[in-house]
Amino acid sequence: MFLNVLGQDNVWRKHVFGTVRDDHTRPLVAVDRTNAQLYMLASSPCCGGGPVYYKKSSLSNILFPSGLGTLFMQDASGRKVNNSTSTKQELTPSSDFVVLASNEDGKYYWHNELEIPGAGPPTRRRPIRRSARARSEP
Repeated sequence: MFLNVLGQDNVWRKHVFGTVRDDHTRPLVAVDRTNAQLYMLASSPCCGGGPVYYKKSSLSNILFPSGLGTLFMQDASGRKVNNSTSTKQELTPSSDFVVLASNEDGKYYWHNELEIPGAGPPTRRRPIRRSARARSEP
């Protein structure tokens, strides 16, 4: 899986996010210009989802670590979490990075967030939380 970035010189460049072995699906990208960071998330395995993983990189030198990434969200029962969504706006210390995903098998929505560093005390990652159960159609 690649992240394609258009440079200021109007040239597209590919940056490797994951390999075939990582089997990522449903990627999501968010930009934090305040801290010059780029976040990318994806579920794995492909074609149904699983846990959601994230990687981050410097905006000035985009390079993602190899492997699945850091665990960001998963269903405690081991069911698949998929179809992540988030804001399309740039991230800021006042907005943080909030992500919502669904578990179609159990009809649950899951959410988690990463605090975006800014002025003030150090930040910490908040625990994974489960949201309200989705209602079934009659």
